[in-house]
Amino acid sequence: MTEATETTETQERPLVTFTLFAYNQEQFIREAVEGAFSQTYSPMEIILSDDCSADRTFEIIQEMSKYYVGPHAIVLNRNERNLGIGGHVNRIMELAQGELVVAAAGDDISFNKRVEVLVDYYLKNNKPDSLFSDYEEINEFGPIAYESSYAERKVQSIVDFIISPSILGASHAWRKDLFNCYGKLESYVTNEDRVIPFRSYSRNGVFYIKEKLIYYRVQYKKFDYVEMRNLFWNINTYKQYLCDIEKNKIHNEYKCFIQKKLNEAELKYELCTKKPAMIFLNFFKYCIGLSVIPVIRILIRRVLFFLRSRRSRYCGDKI
Repeated sequence: MTEATETTETQERPLVTFTLFAYNQEQFIREAVEGAFSQTYSPMEIILSDDCSADRTFEIIQEMSKYYVGPHAIVLNRNERNLGIGGHVNRIMELAQGELVVAAAGDDISFNKRVEVLVDYYLKNNKPDSLFSDYEEINEFGPIAYESSYAERKVQSIVDFIISPSILGASHAWRKDLFNCYGKLESYVTNEDRVIPFRSYSRNGVFYIKEKLIYYRVQYKKFDYVEMRNLFWNINTYKQYLCDIEKNKIHNEYKCFIQKKLNEAELKYELCTKKPAMIFLNFFKYCIGLSVIPVIRILIRRVLFFLRSRRSRYCGDKI
């Protein structure tokens, strides 16, 4: 065990829910499940959940669970229809019994000490609402030969987090009572790793662990696809932020700032997806509250976006 993770004998070890989110990942799901089964921490339950995959993902999960012999309680779940990320998280939170929920993706691999380390930091740092760790990148062929870009990350201010989060959702763990306090995510949410920490900042904060605890699988898409997807995700994230502000009365001082970020994101999406006539029709609507510089920047980015789409070049943008 590392120097910062000695077991705390004087504190009761909380029940942890290790939850594996899977969807159409038959190629990688065995390694992900093996990572869950290998966890050294106890007491712990493992929820293996499939979001109505069209491939053999859930069949493989069932097969591996059938032959599992170990100390952890295993819970299997398969959604009858695809719920998407927000709905899938809500379903898991209905099933979870643990005080701390440790999330894992169906194409990533958790180190066997992951939960043990997370709980030690959790107990020694006044039980923060969210914890993240460093990671090692892999692809379908194995490890990638460079250091993770998160190696020097620190916990950000809430404003910096809203603008550009520097923490990786694949390494996220959070307290279950966050959902008791703030309720379910909206069904359209695609960035739970931004929405849940936003809630965490309002209570016991976010804690970053500078230790690699997972293998994070990097896949690549065309630049145009990644940019469009990120714009869409940003819009949904800002909408959930505003929803939480209205419903839960948290971070009300950032409402105007978030609304401005939402307006900018929607304008960028308009510029990337709509026909020229529609762009100019909606232009003044979205310019309300925006300064001149962001608008100019958006127009320049649209030109570059168009040129890139014409070339159909690939680049190393991670998803």
